[in-house]
Amino acid sequence: MKEIAKFDYIIYSKEFKVFARGKGEIDKVLYALPKQTPMQVLEKYRLSFKIDEEQDAQAMNTYKDRIMVFQQYLKKALSIMEIQKKQVKNMASVREREQKRQGELINHLIRYEDVGLAYYSNQDYTRRVLTHPDQVELKERIDDTQSKYKNAYNDAYLWIKGEFLDISGMYDGLQGRESVMKAQINCEQKKRDDQKELSKLSEGKTTMKSVFKSKAKKESNILSL
Repeated sequence: MKEIAKFDYIIYSKEFKVFARGKGEIDKVLYALPKQTPMQVLEKYRLSFKIDEEQDAQAMNTYKDRIMVFQQYLKKALSIMEIQKKQVKNMASVREREQKRQGELINHLIRYEDVGLAYYSNQDYTRRVLTHPDQVELKERIDDTQSKYKNAYNDAYLWIKGEFLDISGMYDGLQGRESVMKAQINCEQKKRDDQKELSKLSEGKTTMKSVFKSKAKKESNILSL
């Protein structure tokens, strides 16, 4: 929270207010927020990040290369962390079973002293260990110790899972950027194609798209382009 407090655009955002003050299921409230238009998102980024949009092509290409390298690094890191997450989860399960079996073993040993050792020692309680008359508090101490057992692998799993979700968020964001860049390239290409088509139609030339169209349809295309 201390780190988040350094950024006003997070503290005063609608999403953070829902997260900090909202009631009920936060995810449903967040999904119910009005979807922002691309221009609204762009203006928000311009206001919050103060990005210099008038940079030369060489600098932009350098940034794009760095982003691609970082994106590949995140993809590799996610695959490794996915394996680590499964491994630590399995280790946590093994540790849970180990602790359970340890408690069962102690209970079986106590039961053996009550039945087997008592029979073979002719009820001589001084030969006992876990249930020795002088160790009346031993069983309570054992139970207390077992109740305080903590599975460190559970903590490790939650930590790895949290880091995995953070990195997944960054990677998804870069994937979204890539989709936007592809859409931008397609739009720019369509704009150039439409401009060429408009120029040819305005000059009265026939194009592949207009070869089977009537004069009225061609005029309608000129107006739409």
